[in-house]
Amino acid sequence: MERLDLSLPVASKKGPGGRLIYLVLGIVLAAILANTALLIINRPRQIQPSAGLQPDQLKDLATRLYQRNLYDQAARAWQEYADKAGHWPIERAKALFQQGLCLEKAGRYADAAEAFYRSETVAKVDELKRQIETHLKDCLERLGKFSAVRYELMARTSYRSQEDTSARVVAEIGPEKITEADLAAAIESAIEAQLGPIATLMTAEQLNAERQRLLQRYNSPAGRLEFLRSWMAQELLYRQALDQGLGQQDRTRQLLEQLTRQALAQRMMDEVLASRIHITESDLQMYYQANRQRYAEPNADPNQPPRTRPFADVRDQVLADLAGQKRLEVQSQYLQELMDRYHAVIHTSAFGEPNQAR
Repeated sequence: MERLDLSLPVASKKGPGGRLIYLVLGIVLAAILANTALLIINRPRQIQPSAGLQPDQLKDLATRLYQRNLYDQAARAWQEYADKAGHWPIERAKALFQQGLCLEKAGRYADAAEAFYRSETVAKVDELKRQIETHLKDCLERLGKFSAVRYELMARTSYRSQEDTSARVVAEIGPEKITEADLAAAIESAIEAQLGPIATLMTAEQLNAERQRLLQRYNSPAGRLEFLRSWMAQELLYRQALDQGLGQQDRTRQLLEQLTRQALAQRMMDEVLASRIHITESDLQMYYQANRQRYAEPNADPNQPPRTRPFADVRDQVLADLAGQKRLEVQSQYLQELMDRYHAVIHTSAFGEPNQAR
């Protein structure tokens, strides 16, 4: 029997090619390790908002920001506090309410309304109930959502037992249902379009009052029915025009292009007027004093001179007159700026005028 050879094989000597392969592999491995180390070192660190601040510190920060009139920043701080108070629904609800107050102060009424709704959704806090109702009403009115205010009051007061009319179907077009809420939204949209040309000349309070005045026409069932009939007629004519392909006709396209030009030009001027016209109460008083004769009325005694009406009685007329004057001034100034910017020239000599106007 042959004996097994249990001796280890003798390693053969490597040639220069083998050593080169090992050298290359070593270099590649070292490069990979170095690159991995750099990636770990240079990895961006995630910065947590208000890192290290405890809930009490966040509450103090939010309060201080609010006191400094930094309402947007205060709202963010209250949101962070609410996130950390997630396990305590009542405390979270209070924080969201405070966030809503900050957003309302900042003029972000839609965001504020959302925060108030979130607050009462998280937890019902008796001490906040009345305040939330008041602030929600204010925010919705600021947004011009008066129908939403009405539905909100119905949901929160003794009207709760009555039918929620917002979902009531008031009209149908084929399978499409038009609800009371759809009708209210269409009315508000029409009023906003009607107010568009004069909105820039009014303060927020005046604009809100004018919205409510126009809405009074549609408070009655007869008023809403009249609007619905007009809206329905327009909608049906629009759909019939589409069915007949009127929207693809050249004449229609030309008309739409002209209307688009007019609408954009008006929007541009409205933006300029809103940014440049700022009428204060003292401006109204000064204009009234300088133009008292315009607000005089005949005296009951024909032998007596005309009587100047008190400022309080003619304030709205004074505002309209002053706003109209400023509107003309701003329009003239801005159009001249555009003439210069676009190098526009009107050759008045072509119309028999001696001079050129730019």
